[in-house]
Amino acid sequence: MNNRWVSDDFTYSDFQNASMKVEGQFGGSRNLRLAGLDLSVLESKRFLNFGSGGTYYNLSENETRIDSDELVSPDYTSLDEIPEGEKFYSVFANQVFEHIPQENLYDVINSISLKMHPGGMIIGTIPNINNWSQYINNLDHKTPLSFYSLGSFFELSGIEVVDCYRYTKRPKEILEASDQEIVLFDFLSKYFEMDPAQFIAVVGKKRGES
Repeated sequence: MNNRWVSDDFTYSDFQNASMKVEGQFGGSRNLRLAGLDLSVLESKRFLNFGSGGTYYNLSENETRIDSDELVSPDYTSLDEIPEGEKFYSVFANQVFEHIPQENLYDVINSISLKMHPGGMIIGTIPNINNWSQYINNLDHKTPLSFYSLGSFFELSGIEVVDCYRYTKRPKEILEASDQEIVLFDFLSKYFEMDPAQFIAVVGKKRGES
């Protein structure tokens, strides 16, 4: 099969096998737990804010920001600008990967992995494609990603997927849903794979001795 995003580093079968591993690890999309976004695992002495604009997350005294938009005044506009040998203990890519063309995704994620210390943590958040309106409401979205597709790219880049969950900016509306709403949620999930949660968090840990 000819896929533009398949790298010299892996085959399409490698990608599919990693995807199935991650999907099975969490029991599929409908079994992802609903939780609040937990950034505490990213607290470290050297933190990379990848593509999240000028936002400061106060997760480290040493935060490096990368964004392709120079108007947000990042420290760098690409990973290539980071000095050789500089490594990060944690990385946050908040709503970034869906903006990257499919054929470039592996190279970007692998480049991030190469900049991480062994044992370093990464969280990648993406729109929940089972909440389709959340994905299509932004014209700049280029690649719809399931949690297991992003997880596969992590795994193939030397990052072990250690957690994955759904989250929303309005959890109360889901957690305190009426009986009728719960029936509707269950119906849409069972027959259409639809989900009210807006986002997915994929948590990874760089392989190797820390």
